[in-house]
Amino acid sequence: MNPVTSLALGRIAVGVASLAKPELVASTMGQAPSPLLTQWFGSREVALGTLTLLASGSARRNLVLVG
Repeated sequence: MNPVTSLALGRIAVGVASLAKPELVASTMGQAPSPLLTQWFGSREVALGTLTLLASGSARRNLVLVG
């Protein structure tokens, strides 16, 4: 599997987990429980992962660099 595709899928997985169980993800990452902040992070990760899968060429490279 392409490393960029793996990164994008990993971002989506972390994002979905952050949206579904924000307290668990925050504690796993060593952060103070802040559900709203963790959900914002999750939304960002899902969006970046999805856009990376859909993009190609230089746009895809730039999306990888954003994270």
